[in-house]
Amino acid sequence: MGVTSGGDVLLGRSRASVRGARKAELTAAGAAWIAAIPCALLTYAAVVAVGPWLGNRLFPAHPTFRFLGGQPNPRANAEEVGPFVVSLAGPLLLALAIVALLRRRPALPRGALIAAVVLTQAALAAAIAVCIAGQRRPQFGFDYFSTRTLAVSALLAALLVAAGRSERLRRLLGRRSREPANVRFAAAGMAAVAAVCWLLPAVQTDLSILGALDVTQYHIAFYLDETFALLNGLTPLVTFTPQYGGVWPYLVAIPLLVFGKSLLVFTAAMASATAAALLAGFGVLRRVTRNSLAALLLFLPFLATTLFPTGENHEKLVSLATFFAYYPLRYAGPLIVAWLTARHLSAPARRRPWPLFALAGIVILNNTDMGVAAAGATLAALLWTDWPRGRSRALALAGNVAVGLALAVALVSAVTLIRSGSPPQLDQLTEFARIFALNGGAAVPMPGVRGLALVIYGTFAAAIATATVLATGRR
Repeated sequence: MGVTSGGDVLLGRSRASVRGARKAELTAAGAAWIAAIPCALLTYAAVVAVGPWLGNRLFPAHPTFRFLGGQPNPRANAEEVGPFVVSLAGPLLLALAIVALLRRRPALPRGALIAAVVLTQAALAAAIAVCIAGQRRPQFGFDYFSTRTLAVSALLAALLVAAGRSERLRRLLGRRSREPANVRFAAAGMAAVAAVCWLLPAVQTDLSILGALDVTQYHIAFYLDETFALLNGLTPLVTFTPQYGGVWPYLVAIPLLVFGKSLLVFTAAMASATAAALLAGFGVLRRVTRNSLAALLLFLPFLATTLFPTGENHEKLVSLATFFAYYPLRYAGPLIVAWLTARHLSAPARRRPWPLFALAGIVILNNTDMGVAAAGATLAALLWTDWPRGRSRALALAGNVAVGLALAVALVSAVTLIRSGSPPQLDQLTEFARIFALNGGAAVPMPGVRGLALVIYGTFAAAIATATVLATGRR
């Protein structure tokens, strides 16, 4: 979506206007860049004007939970969370703006169009620089990225862009049919070895946990208890409310029953599930690039940033791999759904989508925070890659979504009925979300928008805009 040497990506057919000025039809990429700043300004205005009002109406005036410890009950900051909810409309506004501009197909002066795109790109680069500087303020607690890691990431990004623009390299990597099977297996094997190496610090024994950091010793009890509560006869979503995962404890309990109920078996099982999820990410990249070596080159930085050591404990390799509340309990399910979605899209005519939404429904029942996003992303992927849809196809897709989600509820209900004689209590799915989000449990004020959070938000917005540009070109 950048400016090429001849403006081919940004500009369509050139033509002379009645006044003789050279003009060009707007392309999808050009529409995305032109609409970016106006949509960002409109989103910001809505966040400022509507966000606080919405937050004060979404959140209860009085907490519905009583927190122990003799301290006054906290309350979520409606002035922060309300604007966040409003900001979710920003990427969709940009997608709609791209489609609206393409329907009008305005002919614009070539120079003005290229100038507008360059201005937008410069503004984006400046915003990223401001956010990186803002993240280093003392209010954030620590510098998540050092100068060295930022320099390496910038170099990697430049190399990836250069590789993507190399016609020779693209032709070489694009020959999927000529890729030998041993190359595919070798690339997958190297990806697996890299993932295992990164995950080794997550495996703990009853002895090694004594030398682990305090944060590891403290947190491990929370997700350990969910699986052992299941082994002790309790049922998630019925007789106890899981904080992180309502379905994963069933899967993790299997190796514990087979190999023994020890910390080593538990952490090895969790690390193995994380490895499977990360390799699902490799599978997505392989489907997108249609080349195993290219997927491997993209997977390694994905792995390094996903399991980036946090805080000042780099020597202990504390990361999301050692904090099982994220991997695998929250993130593994969405990554597996993403891989199956990419697999489905490689041959949509031969596959029906309801199994995707059955799995997405199970991921929702495991953890609504990540599950709803995964199901929504799956639906968006199907819509964006087959756009526009007629009424009959839209109804068929809606039927598949309903069937898949219903099967997920039926399957989990059957398990809980067999174990406890009761269906799952669906209100438990959001209990901890209400504790932390609506009632402010363990919540601290955001140090400011100018930081890493805004960069992540912009990344997702850019991904949705890119998907829209590709979809409008049937690519």
